[in-house]
Order: sequence, then C-alpha cells, then structure tokens
Amino acid sequence: PATTPASAAAPPPAASSASPYPASAPPPDEYVCLVSSDNFSFLVPVAIASTSRFIEATLASGFSEAQSRRVPLPEIPGRLLEKVVEYWGYHARYRHMTGTERPEFEIEPEMAVELLMVSNFLDT
Repeated sequence: PATTPASAAAPPPAASSASPYPASAPPPDEYVCLVSSDNFSFLVPVAIASTSRFIEATLASGFSEAQSRRVPLPEIPGRLLEKVVEYWGYHARYRHMTGTERPEFEIEPEMAVELLMVSNFLDT
C-alpha cells in the first residue's frame, strides 16, 4: 500500500472485526480468522483475505490452517494487521476506479516502513 495524505473522502468500509474469536470454533466457510502476534483475531471474508497471495496459498494448501481457516501470523502485531486488513477492504471496494476517482488511503508515516515489510511478507 502506498502512503497518501489525509483525504476528505469517506473512509473505506470495515473488512473485518478484531475480536476474541473462540479458538475451538472454526469460522464460517466464507471467512478466515487471522491471528496476530499479540493474539488479536481478525475475521475476514476469504475473498478479501485472498488479496494476499500468502493467505490464498495457505488456504489452498493441505495444512491445518486450511482445514481450520485460522492463520496465525506470529510476526505481525495487531495494529499492523488491522491496517493491512483495512487496506484489503479498501482495495476490494475501489479497485475498479482510476487514481483520480479513488479516495486516498491514509497511512500514518510512522507505520509506513513496518507496513511495507508486512505487505511484502503477505505478498499483498
């Protein structure tokens, strides 16, 4: 995701919810539960999470994460994973608009380098 200045445009819709999700209960079929290093859970539609080639490949694998639809991400703190999931929702909503029509996606400058590393890891 690119860093852009604040915009007067409406923020993108939430693509997930950060909530304690019971570890024993698998999410509904159309969702994946992403778990951050600080144990925040993000319930995200698979269609949105598949923006990440890493998540898409994980869910297509025969590994336990594909069966449980719970993907632990022990290297990614919740504050960064939340911003990535927010970007995935933004991307899904505005991907068909041109740069001049699309509202800006705001990223705090102090998060930019960390988000770049996370997006590289997730292959987003």
